[in-house]
Amino acid sequence: MPITINSITGIVNATWTTATRPVTPTVSQTGYNTTLQIVEYYDGTQWMTSEATRRSDQVIQTFLASTTFTVPAGITNIAEVLVVAGGGSGGRYYAGGGGGGGVIYQTNFPVTPGASLTVTVGAGGASVSVDSVGNDGGNSVFGSLIAIGGGGGGSYNTVPYVGRTGGSGGGGGYGGFAGGSGTVGQGYAGGVGATTANYGGGGGGGATNVGSTASDISGGNGGNGFTSSISGISRTYAGGGGGAATSRPGGTGGTGGGGNGGNATIFPTNGQANTGGGGGGGGQSAGLSGAGGSGIVIIKY
Repeated sequence: MPITINSITGIVNATWTTATRPVTPTVSQTGYNTTLQIVEYYDGTQWMTSEATRRSDQVIQTFLASTTFTVPAGITNIAEVLVVAGGGSGGRYYAGGGGGGGVIYQTNFPVTPGASLTVTVGAGGASVSVDSVGNDGGNSVFGSLIAIGGGGGGSYNTVPYVGRTGGSGGGGGYGGFAGGSGTVGQGYAGGVGATTANYGGGGGGGATNVGSTASDISGGNGGNGFTSSISGISRTYAGGGGGAATSRPGGTGGTGGGGNGGNATIFPTNGQANTGGGGGGGGQSAGLSGAGGSGIVIIKY
């Protein structure tokens, strides 16, 4: 059906229901689907919805625990998908902060009506109570999208000393040890541990920048996370954890739920739940390192 141009109302698209879509559509053929109340177009393989023409009654679905998502009838693409993995925990003993969980943000994610998609919400890396590197966060999954868990922070007192790789890498332990690398497109590397008498650990990497190198002043700060308004409210996810120090302050956690690093008298803090924030690194004190925050999956269609 051709497009009608009316001098008063402007362009009037063809209309159809989901059941009466054109049987042999051409590429870029566009019309208004009265069943879904959206404008859709044919991309040569399937019917798609552009973000600019989404219906006003969009559904925003937030997953805080693992489950299975059944694609509703008539839905052939998800307008926005945000997948955030669990953050890594900080290491213990002049240790690096945990890396933020990997972040995947995708628009127009194609789906098949009635299909069952795996949804996994990654757990945060568990804190450690003995001198060692931190634990990695768990992966988060939506269908074929896999966000990688944040890497655990390194430790001065335990091989391998360096931060672990992950969605974002954990910070390195004191002694000039390197931070772990991040996953391309999901996060950044952790910061380097100090070589000075501050005994500071590097900050964990975040979703948008690297963790800071520790200095004479403090442990390294965690890298900042990724900001999204997919839920209807602007929120930041997957900040890195701050590195530990001695008598100086621990590093500050990155925006997006990263925990603060500890020192000889102050315990580190955990990454915030359902942000994928990395846990703070532990100093010489007794107690636990900061645990990583759990991840989250949000979709809008």
